[in-house]
Amino acid sequence: MTTGGSAEHSFGQSSAQSPDAADQRAVGEVASETGARRRRSGQTIAYTVTTLAGGIGALVVLGGTVFSEDASVVDFLLWGALAALLFASAAHQWWFAGAAEDRSQRIVAGISSAEVEATAQQAAGEVDTVRRLRVAHPGLGLRDAYELTQAHKQGDKQEQPRDNA
Repeated sequence: MTTGGSAEHSFGQSSAQSPDAADQRAVGEVASETGARRRRSGQTIAYTVTTLAGGIGALVVLGGTVFSEDASVVDFLLWGALAALLFASAAHQWWFAGAAEDRSQRIVAGISSAEVEATAQQAAGEVDTVRRLRVAHPGLGLRDAYELTQAHKQGDKQEQPRDNA
């Protein structure tokens, strides 16, 4: 078991930890496809817990409709469907919340500054540069493409000498 920090390592690397300790993760950490650990955001955890609470509430109401004399089959089916949808939504958010962000970050790591510069020179403006980057790299997030464009723009400003006339 590790103390003070996350236990980030890839599956290909050997570790001095026991096999049981390697499987233990801090709350909110999951293994990504590459073997690196990523943390779930507080928003993801809050959404999942709230949705689960709603699903449990729907199950409680469903239990009440089962034992109620004036409840119809429609009531039973509607509360059952609501509970199933809430649990499915919570599970989907828990397991797939950061997958797109991780994918976008992997794509950003593969884009060179020369490629961003070439795209910016061909584009009609900043919005067109972002669009072209996203078309050239499917899965690249809008925010990541914008940040690449901004970083390129800031790099251009730093390279130009200032005239103090």
